[in-house]
Amino acid sequence: MAFGLDSPLHFDFPVAWQDRTSTAFRDNWAFGYTPEFVVAVWMGNFDGVPMHGVSGVTGAAPVMHAILTHLHERFGTSWYATPPASSNGPCTA
Repeated sequence: MAFGLDSPLHFDFPVAWQDRTSTAFRDNWAFGYTPEFVVAVWMGNFDGVPMHGVSGVTGAAPVMHAILTHLHERFGTSWYATPPASSNGPCTA
């Protein structure tokens, strides 16, 4: 929600994601996954020249969003089941 409802990091189905931007905007990346798919997108200049203000949320994330949305629409996605509560109490190991 920190990026807003219109962000490429907002999905209409469950997706875990992470994005990052390097120092001086040299490159950025975004990873997203569901139980069925993993999508990783890297954007940058191979010579290391900065991309002047292009962050993970404005560079790699829109591409990752488009790919995951296509996969969801074409094949469907699910989410991880909540593990059952343990009857043995908390783990002490």
